[in-house]
Amino acid sequence: MKTRNTLNWLGLVIGLLCGLFWLTFSTLELIGTPGEPPWELGVGLSILVLTLVGRFFPRIGSPILIVIGLAGVVFFLSRPASGFVVALTLGGPMIVAGIFFLVAFAISRRLAKT
Repeated sequence: MKTRNTLNWLGLVIGLLCGLFWLTFSTLELIGTPGEPPWELGVGLSILVLTLVGRFFPRIGSPILIVIGLAGVVFFLSRPASGFVVALTLGGPMIVAGIFFLVAFAISRRLAKT
């Protein structure tokens, strides 16, 4: 029981920190360069929303979180300007949070059967 709660909280903290990190820096970029469209704000907000969906609906949100994290890693690794660090700071925490939510869900299912 304690492991499941720990994994849920770790996934929630990792996903929320990643989303807030992305949202903060995209907001600072918007302030620094007025006139730019706020597309990157949507990335940060979607990370936050997907983290909450993954936490409360792990069957739906966790696979989506993992797939979008993998897509982010592939997208940023394919661009030479962004590189490895951006790929890991965006996609890595989303993948880890999704895996934590799925493992916590599997543990709770196993405990419910016994």
